[in-house]
Amino acid sequence: MSSSKIRLAFGIIWIISGLSKVFGIIAEVLTGKAMISVSMSYFAKLSILPFYTDIIAHYFVPSAILFIFLAALSEIIAGSLILQTGNRAKLGLVIGIAMNITYAPLAGIATVIVNILFATPQAWLLGQDSSENLSKCRK
Repeated sequence: MSSSKIRLAFGIIWIISGLSKVFGIIAEVLTGKAMISVSMSYFAKLSILPFYTDIIAHYFVPSAILFIFLAALSEIIAGSLILQTGNRAKLGLVIGIAMNITYAPLAGIATVIVNILFATPQAWLLGQDSSENLSKCRK
């Protein structure tokens, strides 16, 4: 698999991840049920770093919709940048890696492993040529 196809996959993954958060926000607003803050409270309980638990409980949970909106926006921006060429793609990869590192301690050891598995190929992509236009990835 070529680096351009992997870059295309990560761009799409980040955009889908961000959009799913946006749909979660819309669902919470329409139903009036506090789904996001409940999820964040669950993450706080499972976090492997005690200071993450405190940060989530004291800052994220009270303003859950705002923080999820910012996370969604960051993911969509990262994905959109990764799909571009040159330095913009590299900036998107750096944002993606930073989010993977930030998300890693949230919900136990499985989340750490998954985020490392996602950050590693993105770090590899930083060293690859990102000048190829991804619209040419057909096969």
